[in-house]
Amino acid sequence: MAAVVSVITATSNSGSACVEELLRLIHNPKHGEQKHAVQVRACVRSEKQKRDLLQHGYQQSPSAVTVTAGVDALAPNTLPPAFEGASVAVIVTPMTPQGFDKDAQATANMVNAAVTAGVKHIVYVGSWTVHQPARLSLLAARFAPTEQLLHKLADDVGITWTSLRSGYFFNNFVHVLGPALKQHATTPITVRFPAITVPACDPRDIGRVAAHVAMDHATSRQDHHARCYDISGPELLPMREVVRRVEAAVLPLPGASDASHAGDASDASHAGDDADQPSSTASATTPATTATTETTRGALRLAYEPVPAAALKGVVPEYLHQLLVYLEEEGEHAVPLSRDVETVTGQPPVSLDTWLRTRAAAPLHDALHSATGHVEQKHNNDDAQTDTNNNDDDNDGVDDDVL
Repeated sequence: MAAVVSVITATSNSGSACVEELLRLIHNPKHGEQKHAVQVRACVRSEKQKRDLLQHGYQQSPSAVTVTAGVDALAPNTLPPAFEGASVAVIVTPMTPQGFDKDAQATANMVNAAVTAGVKHIVYVGSWTVHQPARLSLLAARFAPTEQLLHKLADDVGITWTSLRSGYFFNNFVHVLGPALKQHATTPITVRFPAITVPACDPRDIGRVAAHVAMDHATSRQDHHARCYDISGPELLPMREVVRRVEAAVLPLPGASDASHAGDASDASHAGDDADQPSSTASATTPATTATTETTRGALRLAYEPVPAAALKGVVPEYLHQLLVYLEEEGEHAVPLSRDVETVTGQPPVSLDTWLRTRAAAPLHDALHSATGHVEQKHNNDDAQTDTNNNDDDNDGVDDDVL
């Protein structure tokens, strides 16, 4: 009988990447290995999500994946079908509309349901913020209780577990730059944000690590029990460098004036320092006050001006203010820089430059192109990412837009 790996929820960025990587490992095992008798169960909230996944995501692997709909992490009675018969479960911390406290409760509901159903190993998608439960109390409260619960269940009932402490996401750069570009595309844009440095990562790398850990346990290939893997990108990125690379990747646009970009390579003032923030913080990004005659429709410049994190208190949500103060104070040591992605998967983590060429960065490209009159719907899809991970309107597993 095939071992079953349950992924909940499969519509989150990391959850969808986990399912895709599991299917790849099933159909294309590592060198020297036999094909594995493993079945993937992708769990989602709605029937619409199920139809979308079957139609666009998993139709090529009907024998290796099933999709279970109707699961709601805040309704424990809906959870047994997600875990029945599974030996391994990948559980992604959800982002519920009720707030962070409910996120922790929803995750506990999933963990307890998995244990009750007889799951032997749990791969938990959490956060690096558990390293700082005092200084990052609001964010850590989403994740630390689950790690504590896993420790307790290991002692009480003998389950095994692995925690993936996810890092700061590339996606957050879209939340800062995208809205500002749409609103202020006809002037140079100054990004006013704290000068932080982070080893930002592709959230889908979390899913890939989860898939390898889950497969190792489903096939008894390798033991990852009680391991906590820090998921980071391959390099430390100052925000100034992030915006410079965003500008280089997307600009100049077709038809841009050559004069408008003269001296870009040497002009450090147009690079950027923005940070992890939802779109509600876009007010921190505003037009530059100094006009330039070189700016034309079809050409766009990005500028940067650091502001103290303390200045954003009351402007951004308090959890984000806590985070920015911590990142500013701790500098390049704030978020763990780790080689765990490569250690577990055998592949290096996705770089920012690569991520900017994928569909994940499409909102940023669209904002730039539409704002300057060059709408472009096509995006390079180098790593075959699909659109099935966009679940911002479902709130059952939006794991990737908070940190």
